[in-house]
Amino acid sequence: MKIAIMGRTFDDKKGSGIANRNCIDTIIKLDRDNEYVIFYQTPKAFGRYKNYSNVKEILLKAPNKLIWDQVLVPYFAYKQKVQLIFNPKFTVPLLTTIPTAATCRGIEYYTFPRFYKWYILMYVKTFMPMYYKKASKVITISDDLKEGLHKYIKVPYEKIETVYSGTTDTFYMGRDKQELEAFKKKRQLPDDYILCLPHPYEANKLYPRKNLDNIVKAFMLLREKYPSLKLLLAGKRCHEYMSTVFGKDIAEDPGFFYAGWVPQEEMPYLYSLAKMLAFPSYSESFGLPILEGMACGCPVITSNKASCPEIAGDAALIVEPTDFKGLAEAMDSILGNSKLRQELLEKGFKRAKEFSWERSAEKLIRIFQEEGSKIQERQTA
Repeated sequence: MKIAIMGRTFDDKKGSGIANRNCIDTIIKLDRDNEYVIFYQTPKAFGRYKNYSNVKEILLKAPNKLIWDQVLVPYFAYKQKVQLIFNPKFTVPLLTTIPTAATCRGIEYYTFPRFYKWYILMYVKTFMPMYYKKASKVITISDDLKEGLHKYIKVPYEKIETVYSGTTDTFYMGRDKQELEAFKKKRQLPDDYILCLPHPYEANKLYPRKNLDNIVKAFMLLREKYPSLKLLLAGKRCHEYMSTVFGKDIAEDPGFFYAGWVPQEEMPYLYSLAKMLAFPSYSESFGLPILEGMACGCPVITSNKASCPEIAGDAALIVEPTDFKGLAEAMDSILGNSKLRQELLEKGFKRAKEFSWERSAEKLIRIFQEEGSKIQERQTA
């Protein structure tokens, strides 16, 4: 079977881009039976799979995403005689007779519409239902997202498959202590810190989905009991958000440490050195940091909303995201109870092992093969 993969997001440095690269890398590594044609929009990733004989890479230059998705991809997929077009993002070519499959990584445009510009919402709410109606199969990254997709866009359950994300082998517990100390010194990190990943802006608007407000309120309740403890904020524009929401005095309080943008390859060190990860989001389609933290031996606090409890299982402390006092109590229990901390470490490490890109890739390959069988059945009918 010959499968085309739309690799337009291979250059994306955000979570979805990282997930897409890990997923496709593992598919190509495991599947030597099918043929793959990978389309790129930019030359940055071109040649990524040059050592695989069953992979052909093609660079398609276009002035915009629309022409790339809807004109060039279907045309060259037809020229290459592919039998299935797969996009690890949510679009599919609408004007093609070739069966398609797409991945939905979130429906925040429906659940948090106030944070997006009107023309983006108009585009998504017009075309996303069309894409998923056209697609032969829609992949979601959690069962919670599957339910949301059915609720908001009316995608039939039988068309949706959940394929969980995973962690890479760079996230592991027991990293060398000297290596960790060297990183800590390089980054000038505090000795004791709670890690949070706020993502405070989306489309240039304040974006409270990660619940930084209540993380800060909870942390402030602990300041007197743990005077040396810091709250480490990793990500862009965190100081700007803190100044806007809490005022300059609080934003510049020495209890807050602003790490700025942290490259993916440095994240395992941040998790490994942290006292815990505070991740009580209002909404997550998957919540990959939950697993990344667990894999590195970092205790996790997350919320009881969306996919968070689905991914965390019984290996994290679960809180109501609006209850900052409950969040502070959860933080305090990890800091002050070594037995609980050890229990979370052990459960978290075991839980993270249940998710891997190998399992994700194997399930996607099975889906590709099932769709291929349907194509053969239609051709011989």
